[in-house]
Amino acid sequence: MRYRYQIDGRVYDGDRIYFSGIDLSSNHDYALDITARYAVGRAVEVYHHPRDPELAVLQPGIRRETIFTFVIGGAFAAFALLGFYLDHRGRSRHRTKHRE
Repeated sequence: MRYRYQIDGRVYDGDRIYFSGIDLSSNHDYALDITARYAVGRAVEVYHHPRDPELAVLQPGIRRETIFTFVIGGAFAAFALLGFYLDHRGRSRHRTKHRE
């Protein structure tokens, strides 16, 4: 999906709906909703960065899917670090010093 917007007389082209970068275009219901909401020729609001108008989206904010991704990723990282810590702690207890 592409859209065109104008700021201070300059024309820009955009293609982001969300900043999250998660593409749900393979979801049929999502695609129908987006197509209806942003139909060709329809005037819509474009949200852009104040100092860099090329950074623009149609729907600002954080999406639930993005939050879910970070929560699951964070939980996975925490369990991996915990496992590494426990494994390392267990190995260091069983070490003995070699004396000559």
